[in-house]
Amino acid sequence: MQHSEVLLTLAEVGIAFAGFTGLAALLARSRVDPKAHHARFRGMIENALIVVVSSILPLVLSPLGLPEAAAWRTASGVLAIVLVAEVAAAISRTLALESSSFSAALSLAIFGLLGLAICLLLTNAAGVFAGLAGAVYLVSLFAVLVVSAILFLRLLLAFVPGSSE
Repeated sequence: MQHSEVLLTLAEVGIAFAGFTGLAALLARSRVDPKAHHARFRGMIENALIVVVSSILPLVLSPLGLPEAAAWRTASGVLAIVLVAEVAAAISRTLALESSSFSAALSLAIFGLLGLAICLLLTNAAGVFAGLAGAVYLVSLFAVLVVSAILFLRLLLAFVPGSSE
């Protein structure tokens, strides 16, 4: 399958984020608001696992007999549905926190990236990007990985004295 090496690399990066998140969360636990800490930790782990599973999904679909284009379209539809559920859960968690717990600009960046990924994935699943289905899937998956990186940086900011994040 075309792009399989990139998919496996994205999966490895997602696994690394998940592993380092556990360590950062453990070390930062006593330095931040417990509710915000839990929300950031959960969001980070969920996003990292979404990247890992979504990186492997097209590689699993292709050997099942799906043509490559159909595998990309199916994976795009599945990832779009997962991201819609993730965004709904993240919004619920964010609204449950005090307004000072999260930066509005970073939250908008996160939800904007995820919204863009969802739009790209839905149009990809519909076949709009016929010859570029793999590339569009990778761009969308990369956007989710960037969200993981932002969430990871938020966790690390707990170590910076005077940081509001």
